[in-house]
Amino acid sequence: MKAKSHIYTIAVTLFCLLLTFTIGIQAATVQREPPSEPPFHIWVVQFTGGFTQQPVSQNVVSGQPYTLNVNTVGSVGQFLPRVTNTWWASTNESATWSQVSPVSGNQNRYTNTVTTDKVQTIYYQVQSTYASLFQTNIYWSNPIKVMVSPQVVHATGFKLDAPYDTLPNGSRTNMLPVLTPSNATDTISWSIDRTDIATIDQTGALVASEDSTKYGPVQVTATTSNGLTAHKTMYVGALQDNIVGEGQDATFSANGFPSGSAVSSWHQIAADGKDTTINNNAQFAITNGQDGTKNGQLTIKNTTMSQNGNHYYATIQPGGVSQTTNTNSARLTILEGNQMTLEAVPNFTFTSLDGQALTIAQIRHGTTLHAVSPGNVRNQTTFDGNDRNLIYIYDPRPHSTGWTLTAALSPFTNTLTHQQLGQAGANRLRLVDSLNRPLTQLPDNGHKTVVKTTGDPNVSWAADLTNSQLDIAPTQQVTGGTYAAGLEWTLTDGPTPTAAR
Repeated sequence: MKAKSHIYTIAVTLFCLLLTFTIGIQAATVQREPPSEPPFHIWVVQFTGGFTQQPVSQNVVSGQPYTLNVNTVGSVGQFLPRVTNTWWASTNESATWSQVSPVSGNQNRYTNTVTTDKVQTIYYQVQSTYASLFQTNIYWSNPIKVMVSPQVVHATGFKLDAPYDTLPNGSRTNMLPVLTPSNATDTISWSIDRTDIATIDQTGALVASEDSTKYGPVQVTATTSNGLTAHKTMYVGALQDNIVGEGQDATFSANGFPSGSAVSSWHQIAADGKDTTINNNAQFAITNGQDGTKNGQLTIKNTTMSQNGNHYYATIQPGGVSQTTNTNSARLTILEGNQMTLEAVPNFTFTSLDGQALTIAQIRHGTTLHAVSPGNVRNQTTFDGNDRNLIYIYDPRPHSTGWTLTAALSPFTNTLTHQQLGQAGANRLRLVDSLNRPLTQLPDNGHKTVVKTTGDPNVSWAADLTNSQLDIAPTQQVTGGTYAAGLEWTLTDGPTPTAAR
């Protein structure tokens, strides 16, 4: 079998998107009323009302003012409602709640300053009333807490959470930073790697693109002011692309919708654009989703190469409303069953470990950068998997002698001036999988290096390389701009001599 090569570009850009705010902490559990379901809309239709911006928990230092903000929206069918936001607060674990005054003339904002010589916790919840001629709806925000400490407390541990990890196009959620200790007062910076499919604001609110063609994984990164970093992968779009081998089953699930939602129909879009409604039969199985969505899961049984490149979408009725809407359409890729293929390789983009904008001084002194996902790279014949930093080898051959994967990294050069970044081979790409296991190091000198090899038949291999890092050696040969290098992956039949032994 001939070697198969794929050449893609990895890039280092001397700037990145950053948004900062003063702390967001683990959600409070003390509440005056159960919080309402989040509002739901797709494109221009607001199916259900509620809080489009939730208040965010904060940790502050005594004497430091803090501000809480909310935004709400009414549901379809309410005409010119009168909106009233009522702020409630409790300082004794919800035994008693009292109204507090929002900013004059702005019921969406509350500002306060607490001076104390001991740790004090204040709980808040907002009641939003939409009253119209024939209908009144009351929505309750998520409960949050403000923890006031007499002095600065630095975080020693940090992780990210979220109410759910899938956002249908046009929906949003608030990321939840969880700090240790729980009263840490460090500030947090936010960034995401896929600004083409989502945005994140200064409160940690992640908003999915309204465009249903913009979907896929997005990595959220949060960094504390004392240098701790946490990541979480979220998914934009109710449906995600699927890759299976020929003859295997392929499953699509409609995720991210309110409780009580139901899919009314599933659809297949063939390569020629023909849209066909799918029914339960020997070829397709429609079942309830794992999140409880009625008919929320579609399984294509015993896939064939004729289905390669088809797209699938669902028509769904979100819980609590009578209208229906369509999800995004997701692609099915089927790997041919009788040959070895290199199906996915990553297009790396790198930024600083702390998420801060890179400077020329940093590069001159040497630095280490980490990988983020730049977005999808697709055409009509291939699916490169670049939105997930995925490497994927498919080998269904029962009598093969294995395979060898090599990679070669060319020197980094400035895309505008073509100046080389330091000496060839001085910079190194460290390939690391999702379990932080090192695979190999690639010097930027164009020499091939073995990444993975096996001498066994019928061995497929996939790895998420998002944890990979790029070590930039100290150099004076640097100017502002974007630096790029070619990364060539080669898959050959048979193991290396070492593997054969």
